[in-house]
Amino acid sequence: MSGEGYYRNAYDFTSAVELLLKPIGPRGSGNVVLCAHDPLTGVDHRKTTVKAPKDAALVVDLVFAFRPEYDRYWDFRIWLDVSTDVSLARAVERDTEREGADEALRLHHNRYHTAELIYVTEVNPTNNPVDTATDTRTEESH
Repeated sequence: MSGEGYYRNAYDFTSAVELLLKPIGPRGSGNVVLCAHDPLTGVDHRKTTVKAPKDAALVVDLVFAFRPEYDRYWDFRIWLDVSTDVSLARAVERDTEREGADEALRLHHNRYHTAELIYVTEVNPTNNPVDTATDTRTEESH
């Protein structure tokens, strides 16, 4: 899958909204699906629900979280500003065991980085309302 294909087609926004964000919202049932489909195992978890407490706080760590499809579901937003070099190094280190070093580097450079560039260009997440931003660009370690 290309970087553009990944950005436009890899995420199931409908499932995220219908199975997680709406049910945990103020008028939702509280019965949420935490993982609709596991891309690593191919297992479909859409029928596995958990009941969130009424006072639950949902913390979502999500690539492309500032896309317009999600805007109305966030109460609070955090933008982590990470340099491309640090992001690539962290991702390759994380995925090397599963993919092998060369494939991890290729995937992150050709697919994920390209998708991120499209996202930043089209959505411009730092131009959205951000409650807090963290600049990690000065970090030397990963």
